[in-house]
Amino acid sequence: MKHYASFFYAFLFFVAIAATGCKKDNDSTAPKTDGLVGRWDLYQTSGGIAGTTTDVATGTSQLEFKADSTINVYSKNQLVDTRQYSIRRSTEPGDSPSAKLIFYIAQGVRYTPQYIELNNDQLTLKDNIADGFVYRYRRQ
Repeated sequence: MKHYASFFYAFLFFVAIAATGCKKDNDSTAPKTDGLVGRWDLYQTSGGIAGTTTDVATGTSQLEFKADSTINVYSKNQLVDTRQYSIRRSTEPGDSPSAKLIFYIAQGVRYTPQYIELNNDQLTLKDNIADGFVYRYRRQ
């Protein structure tokens, strides 16, 4: 019987860890930055395990943010994907109060959010995962 009690307590421990690791998405949408609307051209990526930086040729990959909360994704000026997006303030521990995340939703599927920074005609998207990539765009 003692053997089963150990398994029961171990099971409760793992359930408690799993429950504390899960958090509800905050669906309150932060106001979108009007400056985001438009077409953006990827010019550089960096990151990953190796920490490499790669310059990207003009016209290779573009994002087009629309005022109706849709984003068009282009590869060599050909539309390859359209999805919804929303921008929210980050609730991640340690983030500054001004940190924002962009969430992509397509056909009911939620993609991993990215940190978003917008400075004049420069857009930076950072993967919200360890060893993720940073994508830098210029306004077209």
